[in-house]
Amino acid sequence: MAKNSPSISGASARGIETRSAIIKDITDGQCYQHILNEENETFLTLIMSGDGIQVSNSSNKSLWIFTVIINEIKRKHRFHIKNSIIAAIWPGKKKPDKYQIREVISKISEELKLLEKPTEYSLASQGGSSVPLSVFLIGLACDKPAQSDLVLSGANDHHTIRVFPLPSEGEVPPRLRSNETYDDAMIILESQRNKIVTKTTEMRKKEFLERKGHLGPCSLRNLKYIDIGKSFLFDSLHTLYHGVLDRLLTLWFDVDYKKEDCSVRHHIDSTADQLLKIRYPSTTTRAPRSLLEYTRYKGSEQRCILLFGFIILKRFLKKEYYEHLLLLVVASHLAEGRELHHSQIQDIELLIKQFLDLFPYLYSNRHIVQNVHSLCHLQQSLQGFGSLALYSTFNFENVLVPFNSVKNLGGICYAADYVNRTDDCNPTACTPFATVKGRSWGEGGYIRILRGKNMCSIASYEACE
Repeated sequence: MAKNSPSISGASARGIETRSAIIKDITDGQCYQHILNEENETFLTLIMSGDGIQVSNSSNKSLWIFTVIINEIKRKHRFHIKNSIIAAIWPGKKKPDKYQIREVISKISEELKLLEKPTEYSLASQGGSSVPLSVFLIGLACDKPAQSDLVLSGANDHHTIRVFPLPSEGEVPPRLRSNETYDDAMIILESQRNKIVTKTTEMRKKEFLERKGHLGPCSLRNLKYIDIGKSFLFDSLHTLYHGVLDRLLTLWFDVDYKKEDCSVRHHIDSTADQLLKIRYPSTTTRAPRSLLEYTRYKGSEQRCILLFGFIILKRFLKKEYYEHLLLLVVASHLAEGRELHHSQIQDIELLIKQFLDLFPYLYSNRHIVQNVHSLCHLQQSLQGFGSLALYSTFNFENVLVPFNSVKNLGGICYAADYVNRTDDCNPTACTPFATVKGRSWGEGGYIRILRGKNMCSIASYEACE
């Protein structure tokens, strides 16, 4: 079924075996299996993430980096920096806005569309023989603000991301986001733009709701296996740990909620002492700091609290709140497993549904924020792509570690500074924009960038002398 090399293999639809009931990798998920049934030629698949990093604590300068990984590379090597692809870098004095990101995504989409066409490649693993190969982007892993930017969907007047909450009992469930709902929104948007009338604020708000918050077309829609819905994967880092658990910790321990029934603020010192006594697994990269510093927790610390520290909370939370938490704990353990049985995905769906059904009764509707709502989409990502560890933004952030070790920014050029943004790419204008030190990069090196249309992209990586 596959053409193998020591570290990477392209998949072919010929000779497909019966699908296993266990999902061990992305290649076992519904999305990949669908492509196997559709394609006759050998292919590779990609997952992309977009994230920004701040160059310096004393500056607003940042790098917005679009990283791509190849799913056919063996799992243990997949997220090594030498196997990752930097699709684009936007260096700027501040985070790019939605329309600037649209320009970057447009360029990336053009390249990806070309890669979808079967092209002859010479493979070392095949003795140098030529093999027709297609490459498909099948998923995107990023936090909710980045998702909003990538699909060019809007924020409301308070600059918060819009979300459609779970329906009440007896209500007709809304249609899940998909290419079909996206295309309908684009038709509505085009119709609204063609209306030559002076629009009041109320009319604009009504139109915003009609088109489900979309501000314009997204070029990712042109890619063969991207669905503007299912292809945006559940993000365990920002949605589950830095989202849902962060909200729960605030409700339990924040002074603003000390009069609420769920609050155990008066037990925070005792809870903190007990949590510090926990012995975490040897694979834990960072044990949590004291609970007294929970507002400064990183996602990895919140992950430890949810998966291993929950047992301490049994001593302090009221029974109904602790049992409610256990629903999330068990679902998270199953979703984080190295392999998933299809029956476990059904169990996760039931656990999350019960967690969400009880949430407004325990914490009120006010706290069903966007991250809590997003739990209802967890099962969709698990079925399509496998366990959370396979596409978590934890992995993509590790790829960006060398960029956090920027030593020198003397030669950086910013897209926003270009006199004429429509200038063609000029290779002679390349200058090293950063010297990066780290084991992953060797003793040292720098990346050369090209000035392009509204963006910069990597031209080459060279070792320092």
